[in-house]
Amino acid sequence: MKKKIVLPTLIIILIIISIFIYQNNKNVEETSQVCINEKCFNVELAETDAERANGLSNRNFLDENNGMLFIFQEYGIYNFWMKETLIPLDIIWINENKIVYIERNAQPCLEAFCPIFNPNQTANYVLEINGNLSGKYNFNIDDNVHFLR
Repeated sequence: MKKKIVLPTLIIILIIISIFIYQNNKNVEETSQVCINEKCFNVELAETDAERANGLSNRNFLDENNGMLFIFQEYGIYNFWMKETLIPLDIIWINENKIVYIERNAQPCLEAFCPIFNPNQTANYVLEINGNLSGKYNFNIDDNVHFLR
């Protein structure tokens, strides 16, 4: 009787371990680095509509060396807002490999209507990092941006 219970239990344990390993590897593959001047950030990638819509909302903390990189397939003017975002962020619009606009220290918004940040510049990437870091590291428009996988 014990042999009949042990085998299914082992199979279930192996499946759980496989899922855990897959998720950890997936998270590693989905992260990259974005470097501006000499400062690099480990970033999560937001490549799909769902990932971009969720962004960094509902997070209580973001490590100083981390961020999120929003990747767009086409160049465009991409508006951002802070709806349901709990921490202040700097929002940096990037065209190819140059900063084209920075919204510094955008504040959390839990209201029904939140301010919309419009860069009035075309971009194909947007980087979100902790609020005030772009000032701390002296990031400016036309600074070079490097992407590392």
